[in-house]
Amino acid sequence: MVRRCGCEAAAEHDRSLRSALFRSAVPLGVTPAMMLTVAAVHLCLLAAAGASAPPEPVPVTGFVDFSAATGPAAASLRSTDMYSYGLNLYSAFAEDTSGSPAYQSCVEQTMGVDGVGLLRYHRSQQMQDSAQSSVGWIQDAGTAGKCRWNETRVSRVVSQVPWLRNATSARRVMMGINGWPACMADPGNNGALLPGAHAQFASLCASLVTLVNGKLGLGVRIFEVTNELDGNKAYAGNMSAVGRIVATAASAMRAAQDDLHRAGLASDTGSDLLVGGPAFARPDLTDGVRAYVSTAGASTDFVSYHSYSTGDSGKANSSIWDDAQWAGETTDGVRAAVVEGCTNASETTGVCAEAGNGGAGMRLWHDENQHQLEPTRRAHDQRGRGRVRRPGDALGPAQRCRRGPMERG
Repeated sequence: MVRRCGCEAAAEHDRSLRSALFRSAVPLGVTPAMMLTVAAVHLCLLAAAGASAPPEPVPVTGFVDFSAATGPAAASLRSTDMYSYGLNLYSAFAEDTSGSPAYQSCVEQTMGVDGVGLLRYHRSQQMQDSAQSSVGWIQDAGTAGKCRWNETRVSRVVSQVPWLRNATSARRVMMGINGWPACMADPGNNGALLPGAHAQFASLCASLVTLVNGKLGLGVRIFEVTNELDGNKAYAGNMSAVGRIVATAASAMRAAQDDLHRAGLASDTGSDLLVGGPAFARPDLTDGVRAYVSTAGASTDFVSYHSYSTGDSGKANSSIWDDAQWAGETTDGVRAAVVEGCTNASETTGVCAEAGNGGAGMRLWHDENQHQLEPTRRAHDQRGRGRVRRPGDALGPAQRCRRGPMERG
């Protein structure tokens, strides 16, 4: 589970969430403000430690003491190489933010200087023109044949984040490629990738590998290609097309990494990279999941997806917390759809290598979750920020962990 938030606004939130999710004991008591079921939280600990699952937990009344950020910092996650917690670096796309000592300190305090969890570089404006947007990474974004990464912008932004200056923790970074710039988009088809631009987009993705792992020598090995294209009318009923786009990009990215390895600029080879996507917005629409996997499953290493628990500001707090039970069912649905999609894949490689055993070892990464928008008013439900959402933030991942070691790296 990788949350979406601006780090500078959420350090205390995330430290307390880690404490609630991974420490070995959750303080119990009674308070009308924090009524929730906490027994499921311990299931993540048991899964990470390799212990057998206990009987169905008995609901209890209690509260989580978020001020007591004590206990082990998920040391078992390091030993099992699982990524059950993470942070989206949304605000880090701006140079003045990523270079801020306060922001850097926040990242270190939230995630730990030794790199516990997964750090996801993602922002929807990534493909904007860097001359017009302070968070855009593309130079000449609207000019066909000239659009490319602004290497100066990218270098300044990513080299300022403490995690990427540490060779070990840099391997726990997921570098997102949100989509394609305007120079490759078809304005007459909802911004879909132009039919003749597939190779050009793959080359753009490969050049990011060359930049971050070659020129900058950062050793990033996880790359997520595209984001929520199932919400685009051009692809909502045609996710197999997105699968082909991601698969082509993955092949080019691995070739670029192999070039770096042969040149002595990187120790990792192309096969060491973990490339995947497509960050489904609606994983519950499993036809799209199956279609995507049929064309990308054999060529990619993970399937990523999002779920947003509620957008109804009229719901009671307890109802929001109870919604956490659906987190595990979403994971079950994604896994089943991926396994089914693999039956139509070209080979039993990549994600589909695990299809034969029911997908128990598949890399399925849930990398966005928040109580955010109220659909009828398109306004933020403010309970999606701060203390009210924290029980759900802890219980949701626990429910996913109940389904087995699904979210691993």
